[in-house]
Amino acid sequence: MLSEGLLLIAGEGLVPELVYQEAQKSFARVKVYGYSFLHYRPSLILDFVDQRFSLQNILDYLNDNSLHCLCFAGKVPRGFLFCEEFIADDLKLFLSRLTAKADRQILEAVFTFFRERNHHLLSPVDFLSSSLTPPGPLTVKKPTPQHWVDIKKGVKIASFLADWEVGQTVVLKEGAVLAVEAAEGTTETIRRGVSFGKGEVVVVKMARSRQDFFVDVPAIGEETVRALGKQGGVIALEARKTLIVNFPEVVHLANLLGVSIVGISKDESFSF
Repeated sequence: MLSEGLLLIAGEGLVPELVYQEAQKSFARVKVYGYSFLHYRPSLILDFVDQRFSLQNILDYLNDNSLHCLCFAGKVPRGFLFCEEFIADDLKLFLSRLTAKADRQILEAVFTFFRERNHHLLSPVDFLSSSLTPPGPLTVKKPTPQHWVDIKKGVKIASFLADWEVGQTVVLKEGAVLAVEAAEGTTETIRRGVSFGKGEVVVVKMARSRQDFFVDVPAIGEETVRALGKQGGVIALEARKTLIVNFPEVVHLANLLGVSIVGISKDESFSF
């Protein structure tokens, strides 16, 4: 067990809670830092609640509590970064100095800010590597030949979207693109695709070609599977680069709903 402590900056969803549970096995102290305007699961206990995004506030908390390690985990809706009421003056000034404001550039600049002040950053994957999607079928139901045609097309589209930081998910049916992900997130993208598809659809989620797990961890959970409804369908995830949050529960739910989940790679054969 490491003697120094870890500060977990918590976004929404289950990932912060899972990271917290695993981090306690390695760190003597784990503090959870959250925000009043984000929605947290009742089981995640926050040690500190901030009213606005502020780099200086995080830095002060780290120093006041003698914490040297830092991990950002969970979702933060993209729109919050454009709401002035949620951004402190120091972060506004910080953002104004950036030449680009895509998610990747902002987060890389934030991480550099803390590294330059001698804080060690950890990725959620450092704690959740066992939840990364393995290659091949993960459920009882397997993709059909037509599904594989859609998956192959979806890989090209989703990879392009991811590399251009548009989104990471595309929904297809019989060659037709029904929905692509932007700021709304994976689950809402799937729901929109299902509403157009009127039946089984194929969901493909890919990571960036040079995915930085400090910046973003592509992930799905039970909510993703439920978004397909009772129609069934396929969820194809890039193997070794996508987290399945609560892995056993997700696979069990997919089997109950007749959903196929498969780990894929754009660099390997599509035959499993």
